[in-house]
Amino acid sequence: MVGELSIVSKTNGKTSERVEALTNLVCAVVSIEFGVQTSQIITRKKDPAHICFARQVAMYLVHVVFQIRIASIARVFCRDPSTVSHACHTIEEARDDQVLDSKLTALEDFLDMPSLIETVSDES
Repeated sequence: MVGELSIVSKTNGKTSERVEALTNLVCAVVSIEFGVQTSQIITRKKDPAHICFARQVAMYLVHVVFQIRIASIARVFCRDPSTVSHACHTIEEARDDQVLDSKLTALEDFLDMPSLIETVSDES
């Protein structure tokens, strides 16, 4: 399924297929949880705040759950590393909200399931 999503643009071999597959997975999960389209998470357009927030959550989860470097996430999202770093700091600070913190914890637990990661590794 992850291979079929292909929402993340190819990065000319600079980023591993595994990083792209994990990012696709996170974007799909975040799109469902936050009610936005996966394509909106990756877009370079000036988006409404709720879409930007979902994009920041996706960047944060890729970094925190899978320990992917900021520079690699920036390449996959076609962003500057400072943008990804800002997103991670923004979401970390937003976790003071208990509702958001609970949602993020649930997403982290889901994404960290061994069987889910094995599926992504097998497809990449």
